[in-house]
Amino acid sequence: MGKDVKRISGRVKGPKECQLAFNELVRPRESTLRFGEVKTLLTDDAENVAEELFQRYFRGVPAGVKG
Repeated sequence: MGKDVKRISGRVKGPKECQLAFNELVRPRESTLRFGEVKTLLTDDAENVAEELFQRYFRGVPAGVKG
């Protein structure tokens, strides 16, 4: 993915190009892991949300349960 970021970063010159570049970076590829559609989340505590998501998706801890 680092190669893709370097390849695309020189071409991004505005909002439309930025959206196209983002879509290119997150498009499905052949891999072991598959991801759903990209979503956003507004929060005042990004660190805590990132930890909760990590626990849920990588450790298998149900939502709301402290791992």
